[in-house]
Amino acid sequence: MHVGLEARNPVPGSANHEDRLTIPCGVIDEVPFANERRQLRDTGYVLLPRFGAGALVGLLETLGRVLHVEEVVVDPTSASLVKSTEGLSLHTDHHRAQFIVWHCIAQSDEGGVTVLADGLAAYLSLSHGHRAALTGVLLQEHSVFRGDREQHPLVTMRDGSLRLYYSYWLAQGEITEAARAALNAFEAAVRSAHHVELRLEPGDVLAIDNGRMLHGRTPISGSKSRHLRRYWIEAGASPG
Repeated sequence: MHVGLEARNPVPGSANHEDRLTIPCGVIDEVPFANERRQLRDTGYVLLPRFGAGALVGLLETLGRVLHVEEVVVDPTSASLVKSTEGLSLHTDHHRAQFIVWHCIAQSDEGGVTVLADGLAAYLSLSHGHRAALTGVLLQEHSVFRGDREQHPLVTMRDGSLRLYYSYWLAQGEITEAARAALNAFEAAVRSAHHVELRLEPGDVLAIDNGRMLHGRTPISGSKSRHLRRYWIEAGASPG
């Protein structure tokens, strides 16, 4: 399988420029994937600059089973938002993907900066009442796999851990006043959360915990040559 990589390089001059979570290659070689999995568990994401294709295959295999691979490129003929030049607000992907791994093939000379925020931390910062109300919020689920339902809860428990499924544009139908207030509070908490901005360069890999970390991007402009290969991973076990 041909694999690609997308890594996390904080944008120079941003608040996150000094807050790097890179891993020395020598450490990776000594303990294969232990540091990556530890950072995924502790911080929700990990950046692997200039990660080799062979190592990427091994990382994917140790995280779980590849459910879906998508070439994220600008395609004016596509109706998909992910293939547009638009910026994307913070969200999660399909709930079956416990991890998302991106391999950066090419980067645009302007825009296309990846943005991350800890959605679980934002949720846990809410009042008990708002957290309880969010358990009743259902969001639209895109039909990707056989058996997909039309809706999925914003908050679920998987193997004893809280998991989020969130996209601001996927709220379904009428919800109670309490649920609407809780959703607004969660959206405000996400907006005010610490945002990590990463400009991925060719050869970089970025992996995130999809049930915890929200991701988005800034608008793509300039050459519009940004190309990320995205892997959805269904894990057999939590990283540790």
